[in-house]
Amino acid sequence: MNNSKKVLFCLLFAAIISLNLPKQVHAVELLTNGGFETPGFAPWVSAYSGCTDNGTSYGAANNALNPFSPGFGGSTSPFAGSKALFHGWACGPQLATGVYYSPIGGYTIYQDVTVPAANSITLKFSERLFSQLNFYAAPDWRSARPQDYRVEIRNTSNVVLATPFTVNAPANATTNIPWTSHTIPLGATYAGQTIRLAFVWTIPTGLAGPGNVGLDAVSIEAFVPTAADASVGGRITTGFGRGISRARLTITDSQSGEIKYALTNPFGYYRFAELETGHFYILNVSSKQYIFQPDTQSFQLNENLDGVNFTGIQRE
Repeated sequence: MNNSKKVLFCLLFAAIISLNLPKQVHAVELLTNGGFETPGFAPWVSAYSGCTDNGTSYGAANNALNPFSPGFGGSTSPFAGSKALFHGWACGPQLATGVYYSPIGGYTIYQDVTVPAANSITLKFSERLFSQLNFYAAPDWRSARPQDYRVEIRNTSNVVLATPFTVNAPANATTNIPWTSHTIPLGATYAGQTIRLAFVWTIPTGLAGPGNVGLDAVSIEAFVPTAADASVGGRITTGFGRGISRARLTITDSQSGEIKYALTNPFGYYRFAELETGHFYILNVSSKQYIFQPDTQSFQLNENLDGVNFTGIQRE
């Protein structure tokens, strides 16, 4: 085989392969307001557990969409856009001098998303963490309290299904993590389900000391494959089996409304290519010299379809 024939063969082979490969569209975003730019930060929902506001801890959390508030060290700029969620990462009121309420408490923000069937998803987010648990001098016991931050996948009844990300700030620790981005593939485990994405900051006992957290650019992407293209073909003949040339065919995609046209060749054959699978189609044939009974066929197209034939009777 000479070089020109080899090149032609390779091009033809590549074209055949490409026609039979499924197409991939860009990722579809499932979350709303993942950058916290929309006032009120809906549809995110915030919740508190086991602690009450001491006048400072949740001021920024209740105004989560204000531009990122200055905290104890670190940058005050959002990761992206003009706003980011901010939380003071502390819990529990001061009951008296040196006396603090000590429940297990924390702050949660969550959003429910519905994952398309048969699709994998990827979680992305950026966070900034700052915890200076040794800020206060001994013997103030607040300096000895740990803080925990985690990302949870729950069902809509708040049952935790997975915890794909966790950060623990141990007692008497200084943790200063600048804006950091994370990408976590979650696969197809939750395909066809409604899940709850929750970010949780907890204080195991009492007020843990100064600290803050920023959250921005949260995303759940679903990679939705489109179906492969398919073709429809057949032959238009007389009752004696002779091909009818130049018969006109139209095929209509009932879902998109798109219409395609074709004419039969001298032997009565026709073919429609690049049709979206999974759609319902209506095929019609007409001719100036022949009538067809029936002149229409309809079908769901799931793969290449051949042998969609019509028989014509010559007009009188």
